Amino acid sequence: MSSQRGNLNRTRPQKHRNVTAFKNNLHDTSKKIKALNALQFDNVCAKCKAILEWKVKYKKYKPLKSAKTCVKCNEKTIKEAYHTMCEKCALANKVCPKCGKDKNDTSIEVNNSSMSEKFNELVLEKSKATKQESSDESYDRESSSDYDHDSESLISSDCDNSKTK
Repeated sequence: MSSQRGNLNRTRPQKHRNVTAFKNNLHDTSKKIKALNALQFDNVCAKCKAILEWKVKYKKYKPLKSAKTCVKCNEKTIKEAYHTMCEKCALANKVCPKCGKDKNDTSIEVNNSSMSEKFNELVLEKSKATKQESSDESYDRESSSDYDHDSESLISSDCDNSKTK
C-alpha cells in the first residue's frame, strides 16, 4: 500500500500526474483570496512558516472570525489563525506563537533535511538494485533460452543417432 507509513517499496509510478500546478486564485478572484495571498508570516519559526504558506498556497488556510484566547495570559488577544499565543507573550518568552517552541531552534529543520537525504539515498539504492536484478534476469532468460534450444537440438540429434543404430 503506497500510503503505508515507512513503506519504501513503491512498485509503480504515480497514477495521475498533474500537468499544471494548483493555483489558488484560478477560479476564485475574490478580495479574500487576494488578501490571503498577500499575507506575510514573519513572527513564527521556519517550520510553522512553511506550514502556513502551504495552507495558503493550497487554499487550506482558514482565517479567524473572532479573537482566540491566549494560552499564557488567558486573554482574548490572538487575531491570527492557528496561533496559540498572543504577540506579547510570544515576544516575552521568545517562542513561536504557533507551536510554542524556540524560534531560533533549527534542529527540527536539520533533522528533516537529513531524513529526506537518507530517504533519497535509500530510493536510489533500491532503484539501482532493482535495475541490476532486472538486467540480470533478462540476461539469464536470454542465456537459458539459447541453452534450451541448443540442448533440445542436442537431445533430438542424440535420439536420431540412437534410432539409426
